Amino acid sequence: MRRKMIIQENAARTLILWMIWAAVAVAVHVAMYIDLDLWEYVQQDQSRVTWITYGLFLLGVLLSFGLMIRVIIESIRAKKLGYLARDHGLIDLAIEHPSQAVERFFLSLKELAVKNDEPDVEALLDIELAPYRRLSHAIDVFGNILITLGLIGTVVGLITILAGLTTSMNALGHDQEKLLGGIRHAMGGMGTSFYATLLGSVLGGLLLRVFVWINEHGIEELAENLKKISMVY
Repeated sequence: MRRKMIIQENAARTLILWMIWAAVAVAVHVAMYIDLDLWEYVQQDQSRVTWITYGLFLLGVLLSFGLMIRVIIESIRAKKLGYLARDHGLIDLAIEHPSQAVERFFLSLKELAVKNDEPDVEALLDIELAPYRRLSHAIDVFGNILITLGLIGTVVGLITILAGLTTSMNALGHDQEKLLGGIRHAMGGMGTSFYATLLGSVLGGLLLRVFVWINEHGIEELAENLKKISMVY
């Protein structure tokens, strides 16, 4: 019973961190919707920069959630195999069809132990956990792309402002409707510039980066547990 509780506590740490930050992300969005009328602007955004930004952000969050679940499953399996290795010995571990990175790691250790070879634990961990680290890095790249989209939105907004002001200047004194239309166009460009920069910075530079940090924390904790097990047992 005590072992089961320890496994659950270690596995739940990453989940708790992820869920807390997800709640923070929701609170940030609610604040922006209430204080800045964000959703109204996103619906009216003709450049679609904010739509692309939100789409990539949601994809990054879904990938982060999936990675977090996979790491938790691996951590639970690592703990169970670690207890079995302690009680029965590494060589007596029965892993017939390894489907998880942890199982492949223990199987490699078992084969090396049978041959009396010195295992390179760091190399084995790098190989088995590489897919998770690559996915975490890909999510981090999404954050950089969101920041870049924010800068692109700023440039697009400035271009729109200049186009609107040019239209207004050309219509000054002889076409009131065109003058007002140019001003509205310029104001829309200001909105694009402001909101694109805000979303790129908040979604990519802050929220998604912390999700990546939580994922990397879970991967590193898994690697440390595996390293400890391999050194002790």
